[in-house]
Amino acid sequence: MALLTFPWDDVGTASEMEITEICHTLRHSYSGGYAATAPDGTRMQKLFSITWPSMTPAEWLALVEFWRSVGGSSNAFYIEFPVELYGSPGYGGYGSIEPDDGFDADLDTGFGGGPAFTVRFNEDNMIQRYAKGFQRWSVQVSFMEVA
Repeated sequence: MALLTFPWDDVGTASEMEITEICHTLRHSYSGGYAATAPDGTRMQKLFSITWPSMTPAEWLALVEFWRSVGGSSNAFYIEFPVELYGSPGYGGYGSIEPDDGFDADLDTGFGGGPAFTVRFNEDNMIQRYAKGFQRWSVQVSFMEVA
């Protein structure tokens, strides 16, 4: 089964994105008061929290239908972030001290699209909606990068 792509065109414009870097670590405590640690895997992951401040019912329904089509958090999908959500990367910027986080992409030189990741919905709960004025909802979802 081919991976689906997140439907930005159907779900409206998100206004905020928070990215959290996650390093999974195995820990074992010993009776002598010390602990042994090791990385749990070879890669760190990103957790993306996206907020839509004012979704229409049609946009919310499109998001819910996509969530159902990927089985909640059970199946992975592609997501390409629009430039207006994460901002334009700095041309030249910090050069070699910028982290390799997927957001440098080809946009630094004016080519290509936004950064793309393979992710899953982070929770296996139904996406909640909150009334915000007449027929509008404020919605937040989170995606975990597939390691």
